[in-house]
Amino acid sequence: MANTANPFYAKSTREYMNFKPLLNTFRDNKIETLLILLSSLPFLFFSLETLEKFYVFYAFSGIAFCIIHLANGTKFYKIAFVFAAVFYIFLIKFGSNFSDFVQTKQFLALNFIAFLTLLSAPFYSDDELFLGTFIKNLTATIYAFLIMLGVFCLVCGFIASVSYLFGFSFGDYATSFLTLFFLITPTLFLYFKNTEILPKFGIVFEILFSIVSLFLLAYTALLYVYFTVIAISFELPRGMLSLIILPYLAFGVTFYCLKGRYSGKFLAFYRYFGLICLVPLIMLFIAVLRRVGEYGFTIDRFYLLALAVLFSVFAVLLLFKAKISRFMISFIVCIFVSFFIFDATKISLNSQINRLNSFLLKQNAFDEKGKIKADFNIKEGEEFVIANEIYKLFDYKKSKFEEIYGKNGVKIFLEFSTIYADSVITFNLDAGSQLDLSSEFSQVIYVTDYVFSDDNATKRSDLELLSDGKEIMSFHGDKFISEAFKKNNLDINKTYAQSELEGYKYDFLQKADENGTLVFSEIEIRNDGAGYKFEYAKNAIFIKKK
Repeated sequence: MANTANPFYAKSTREYMNFKPLLNTFRDNKIETLLILLSSLPFLFFSLETLEKFYVFYAFSGIAFCIIHLANGTKFYKIAFVFAAVFYIFLIKFGSNFSDFVQTKQFLALNFIAFLTLLSAPFYSDDELFLGTFIKNLTATIYAFLIMLGVFCLVCGFIASVSYLFGFSFGDYATSFLTLFFLITPTLFLYFKNTEILPKFGIVFEILFSIVSLFLLAYTALLYVYFTVIAISFELPRGMLSLIILPYLAFGVTFYCLKGRYSGKFLAFYRYFGLICLVPLIMLFIAVLRRVGEYGFTIDRFYLLALAVLFSVFAVLLLFKAKISRFMISFIVCIFVSFFIFDATKISLNSQINRLNSFLLKQNAFDEKGKIKADFNIKEGEEFVIANEIYKLFDYKKSKFEEIYGKNGVKIFLEFSTIYADSVITFNLDAGSQLDLSSEFSQVIYVTDYVFSDDNATKRSDLELLSDGKEIMSFHGDKFISEAFKKNNLDINKTYAQSELEGYKYDFLQKADENGTLVFSEIEIRNDGAGYKFEYAKNAIFIKKK
């Protein structure tokens, strides 16, 4: 039940969540609604390349919106539609003449003046009424932008999660975000302004609660589908899965504690959240413990484990429907804080040193005092295994390393640190780079920021590009690297210096087929002793053929 004793919740929250206030907003702001639709809907039907020709139209849309809304409530509003039509016809016809002006400080100042005018509606003789209107409109603007920012972050996070877990590529989704921005932000401003939002924070809470709950439901479905996929294929959860599950659990627990102030349709979800979050929690523990088992503790993994324990306590309480009081929250926080009693840095370094020791023991590297032998030599073919372990201890003090392994230990530390550094090759498209692309290409599509090597990818590729549901290109990192070495008659098992491979970098930065060319701004490969492997790539761009 809503807290009716609280002045922020003077009305039933159900009154806020029906569509009548929104319909009233559209009715009272007909021309503004038309402008919002004219500004947002084209992004759904046209490419950014096409709409770029009309960027002056969009640049002046904010000023037009402010002027028309300022006339709302006056006799001039009846002819505002004519003004809007003439204004936009003029911009479409002669907008190119203002292309330089919209990039000046004067145009920026003009927009700022229009925005201040929108907030203050200055045609009041009563100073108190003027100030009240200004604060009310400013509050509505802040709420609209905050909710839009929240929606933007949630959508970006969800798209990134789907891409990471399933390798899907959503192509160019910038148009969808622009549609959301131009549609939702001004609509929310008008909605909040019409509902007299200033003394009633409850409506904002209801909207935020509903949006976050909707995304939590979507994430729940996503995680359960992923769990089903890896269970059927007998795969382990991916290591970076924790970056998806931890925010999911944090938002879930937080809004569970706030559900007493909400009376909408999502309460049933929180009623069973303790049971629902068990599968994500299990996957979180498996992902973290898998990384710890394979690569040892790091500071990040230590605190990830601490957070997993924290949310497990919450899950147990929710599962048994225990009432989460302030005392209980304090108790749970104390459990988490207790992890700081331990020295995470020391635990992590000891874990990494133990891993290194296990490799050195197999190499019979220690003398009777437990120090590195003077005549110690790494067995052929295992140099990179040792180098990889030593690389993880770069932050460890050399003096401490000498204390543990002796003077010969410092020698191999420096030697094998260099081996690891030399085994990494990074190719970049710098400012002077030139790609040889012919005139047959028609469209540039920004695909994604990063492509990582999929440590579970036995069947699927690291990156897939789809068009109308059909695959137009797939990128298998290791296979692509192998083909680049073979094309240039290079030995993939030999360790090269960066300068030796720099002349071949364009073969490592682009992949072409009959549909187009996939280009990366940066790609990193590493020789781990078993030949060069794909590590990651940045800024994938697909240049489509005509």
